[in-house]
Amino acid sequence: MTGRSAGAGIDPARPIPFSFDGRPLVGVEGDSLASALYANGIRVMGRSVRRHRPRGLFGAGIEDPSALLTVDEGGGRIINTPAAMVPLRPGLAAWSQGRRDWDPLAVLDLAAPWLPAGFYYHTLFGFPRVWRWARPLFRALAGQGRVPDTSPHSAAVARSLTVDVLVVGAGPAGLAAALAASASGARVLVAEQDFTLGGSLLAGTAVIEGRRAADWVATAQATLAARPGTTILTRAPVFGLYDDGLALIAQSGEGGGTCLWSVEAARVILATGALERPLLFAGNDRPGVMLASAAATLAGRFGVAPGKRAVIQTVTGAGYALAARLAAVGTTIEAIVDPRPDPGPAAHRAQAAGLRVLSGHTVRSTLGARLSWGTAPVRGARVGPVMGTGPVQDLPCDVLAVSGGWSPGLGLWPGGRGWDPSLGAFRATATTTEDETVVLVGAAAGAGGLAATLASGTRAGTPPGVTAVPPQSEDPEEDTDRAVFWGELPGPTPTTAEGRTFVDLQGDVTVHDLRVACRAGLASIEHAKRFTGLGMGTDQGRTSAVLGAAVVAALDGRDIGAVGLSRGRFPVVPVRVDTWAAGHVLPPLPPPDEPEAEAFRLAGTARHDLVVVDESDRGRLLLTGPDARALLRRASVTVLDDLAPGCWRWALLLREDGHLVAPVQVGALAEDRIAVVTPAGMGRSVRRHLSFIHHVLSPGLRVEIQETEALSVVGVIGPRAALLLPSLEPGRVVDTDLGDGPLRLWGGRLGALPRVLIEGPPRSVARAREHAGQGGQAPLLGPLGLEVLRVTAGVPGAAELSGRRIPADLGLSGPWVANREGLGTRALSLPALTDPNRPRLVHLRAVQAARRVPAGALLGRDGEDALATSGEVTSAQGGWGLGFVRPGSGERLRAVSRVRGTREDIDVTVVPAPGF
Repeated sequence: MTGRSAGAGIDPARPIPFSFDGRPLVGVEGDSLASALYANGIRVMGRSVRRHRPRGLFGAGIEDPSALLTVDEGGGRIINTPAAMVPLRPGLAAWSQGRRDWDPLAVLDLAAPWLPAGFYYHTLFGFPRVWRWARPLFRALAGQGRVPDTSPHSAAVARSLTVDVLVVGAGPAGLAAALAASASGARVLVAEQDFTLGGSLLAGTAVIEGRRAADWVATAQATLAARPGTTILTRAPVFGLYDDGLALIAQSGEGGGTCLWSVEAARVILATGALERPLLFAGNDRPGVMLASAAATLAGRFGVAPGKRAVIQTVTGAGYALAARLAAVGTTIEAIVDPRPDPGPAAHRAQAAGLRVLSGHTVRSTLGARLSWGTAPVRGARVGPVMGTGPVQDLPCDVLAVSGGWSPGLGLWPGGRGWDPSLGAFRATATTTEDETVVLVGAAAGAGGLAATLASGTRAGTPPGVTAVPPQSEDPEEDTDRAVFWGELPGPTPTTAEGRTFVDLQGDVTVHDLRVACRAGLASIEHAKRFTGLGMGTDQGRTSAVLGAAVVAALDGRDIGAVGLSRGRFPVVPVRVDTWAAGHVLPPLPPPDEPEAEAFRLAGTARHDLVVVDESDRGRLLLTGPDARALLRRASVTVLDDLAPGCWRWALLLREDGHLVAPVQVGALAEDRIAVVTPAGMGRSVRRHLSFIHHVLSPGLRVEIQETEALSVVGVIGPRAALLLPSLEPGRVVDTDLGDGPLRLWGGRLGALPRVLIEGPPRSVARAREHAGQGGQAPLLGPLGLEVLRVTAGVPGAAELSGRRIPADLGLSGPWVANREGLGTRALSLPALTDPNRPRLVHLRAVQAARRVPAGALLGRDGEDALATSGEVTSAQGGWGLGFVRPGSGERLRAVSRVRGTREDIDVTVVPAPGF
């Protein structure tokens, strides 16, 4: 490891061993994996996806599209991990993805002129046989990283939290907002994607409240940690922001474990900062070319010199501030290249300090090895005047830092956005949503300068009616002057350099690729994105989206504001699959070739013992208010007025035309509290139906309809289910506590089998399920097994409860439709609905026990024309089925099924369906 300068975030006295590609290395406490690799002289960290060009560090955080590694922090190998986001831990192991030093697949780079983006659309789709052979090859070549054969050692967990204020980002604006909000006593959650707080303050020289910015960050963190009700999460990017203040956070912990946080916040403050943009020039993807913010982070935060000689190209004050930081870690500044004719005071100060400033100039290309078999790092920069006239000069360097301006981080912003010429970026059209529940602050809102950033954060975190003073700050490097400059934009005539001018480094999307897209009529930014793959990598276009829009605008002759940006979608950061599954357990499944046999075996267990089934897909509603019964009287054609508290009953909900919406279980918890449970998958349709009756047909009713989807539901089926609560009889519903938390139990039957539904909070239900299932010994019945039980018992399900059925079709009459006030009752007297020849629900059984009843088969008499059907089979499992048959068709029918040119005939007997 090379000598280290003092950095704001490291402790050089505490070495940390780790390995890279099997090679033992040493970093220091506070290092990121990227800074530790740079400190050990490693510049090339992997290969690009499409052309297998060498790649090095490009960005300082999640925006880095290049330095993606396979990392094992102790919990198993995780691919495509940004090196800049991994804190160095003892024993950490990392591997490059692709052959880092010498890659034979770099031949694809030589063939790139003949393999532009989307070439297979034009060349291979017309040859199906060739495409069938080529597609797997392309898929394999496009892969990045090797998926491990084993699951992670550390299981992901799920947690939930309710707060008053969620602060996303812990840079200067986020910390100011969190300090102001927590000072008022609010419950505050701070979610930071980096492994430490501070953001840009850690790499700068600013002074806040008379102290170094890094010291102020440490004090702010200690203050927040000491305040009750305040929670700080690091390595915790918010990847989705949804309605009603719901945010999802994927937190990475030590040892490779992850936690999925579901956070409900009354107010969300987005302090997501701004992202630095690169510039366009030939060879802008070489190792050693990086964003100025990445070079500043290496030097200022980690004390690592990005290189020995540096060329800086900038259109903002960031490049001039970077020069001082690089000089402090021993890097020689060859020149600062600025396309502005008069860069302003920052350039004058740099010249006074003896630095060479080339104003009105731009980098035309990088210098280095042409072939990319090996590492091909940057060896120099070719610089020329912006206007294209004048001498061109080659500047030697091994690091080229570029700053093309800043774009507010709006990945989570739910509102509109548009181009702001004065800011030179796409920004939000408003800084708060209409209901003021989501607020943008700091650089994400377009604030310029540290003082304005701190003030906006303090303002957003302060409750209404309270005056708060933001922290006082001074930033000697601050320079808010900027210009809109993109680098070497394409002209009307293609050039060879366009094929080596990269817009998206991860997907190897070049200016030439975007020209091909526009030439094909795909000038819409959404079309160009899908044609070329622009911004579709793990970085989600953080460094390429705006640059791609500028290129498309230049090629299509439009303003960049008219081109716009492609709309991002959640998750805005990559989320591991095991994190999505946090808290869920996949039970052992039967062999894939015997799922039905296993389902029938478990169904047999239910008939003589006990099984447990997850029924959380059933809809659950709670009607509260003095008019709860009045709403049901209007909605149901089944009489419910005499339903006593503690009892439940099946009820039918009909549409205005008399057809069935759904049969529901209605339980009276009290006179003004009614619980409703729907069949699986029908919760939303029942909710919409009841809301329509309440708000449109009976708007004066004092009742509230609440969804209780947060509760879990499991069913316990079998003769021993009655032992769960001996006093629970069929038709009873009780709220109880079995010692594990509040539960609601519904006593009933599935056909002739006792069935108990357990409803309540997930943890309470899980413990009750273990209690009912003898500590988890009872088998878990899957969806197929439940379907077997339902069909063999003759109970109608979703296939029988379609929107074209009426109660009489199911054999339901008398008390089922006795309520004359219920919606749809009058329609039941229409001639089409009183036709005695309407098909009726029947239970079917194969005459030959070894034969299977085919689902979807037509039913007819033996010898009858196949088109003159008597009915149809709607559900079937093994030798049993359910269907609809016209009255008078007889007790023995033939089921005829035609599938893919084959015909199957089977004799079945018809027996009455038991129903509910």
